[in-house]
Amino acid sequence: MTNRSIWILGGGITVIGLALMWASGLAGVNLQWGALLSQCGGALFAAGVITVGWDLLGRRALADEILAKAKLSEDLVRSGVLSVETDFYKGPDWSGLFASGSRLDMFVSWGRTWRTAERSRVEEFMRRGGRMRVFLPDPDDEQTTQMLAARFNMPMDEVQRSITAAVADYRSIDARIEVFLRRGQPMHTFYRFERHAVMAPYNHAGQRRRSVPGFVVAAGTLLEFLDQELESIEEQSRPAP
Repeated sequence: MTNRSIWILGGGITVIGLALMWASGLAGVNLQWGALLSQCGGALFAAGVITVGWDLLGRRALADEILAKAKLSEDLVRSGVLSVETDFYKGPDWSGLFASGSRLDMFVSWGRTWRTAERSRVEEFMRRGGRMRVFLPDPDDEQTTQMLAARFNMPMDEVQRSITAAVADYRSIDARIEVFLRRGQPMHTFYRFERHAVMAPYNHAGQRRRSVPGFVVAAGTLLEFLDQELESIEEQSRPAP
């Protein structure tokens, strides 16, 4: 119905415009009136063509774009993504995340950079009675250390030292920090706080990147996915000796 109305309206305006332009050239029409009829006819003709053209192309393109944006927005809301940070270490509000609850579960390869940057916040978090669990790769599993060595372009013994150093360092921060070891390499890293989580991908280039993107998420499909991951990781892990 809308399309038919626009076609009738646009076609009618176009026909009227053509008629006025034709009438402006008739013999006996006053020069001033002829100019006026010609200008009005040209304006109506252009308006009619634009109306039909907008209906054919512009309105549909705009509708498609609005629908695409609405679908993307709906997907983002359902996923629970709060922000996408270009720098995983500096972008998220780590201070606010630590202050938002009393629970933190981490799944990392060893997390030396993050551990160094956030050490004081971890110490304060534990002093406030926070509960913290750290899940690391098992340095005694040869296949795990081989895969990590290939990923990070490091010797196997250096990978093992990095993991064992992480175990010792987390326990030196606070003896109540629970540390677990799991066979298999992490495919991504995440920090699950009480109401939020921060997750980041690992690169596979075999070299350190300047910055790693991070995703801050709240309740939604991504957080549900991380909780399922955490449940599986916990079942596959053993306490670090």
